[in-house]
Amino acid sequence: MVENFLLEYDKASSYALVKLIDAEHMPYVVAFGYDTENRDWSQGHYYSKIEEAVAAYRKAIEVKKIDIALRAYEVVVLLCIIST
Repeated sequence: MVENFLLEYDKASSYALVKLIDAEHMPYVVAFGYDTENRDWSQGHYYSKIEEAVAAYRKAIEVKKIDIALRAYEVVVLLCIIST
């Protein structure tokens, strides 16, 4: 495990914004599948600037929320079709 500091975590999407402790070149990570207990993740995009990482994190969680909302809408539509 890479030593890291959790800056922000979105439980609904499992995205996290992470600062790597000993990284010099690209210390900020937008981590997908973040495990809060083990402090690791399945995939990540790495950034050298905090501003870029924050923008990417915000976009990632917003896209995920839209995706979840669209899936919920599709389920409602299907339920309406099935019940008619």
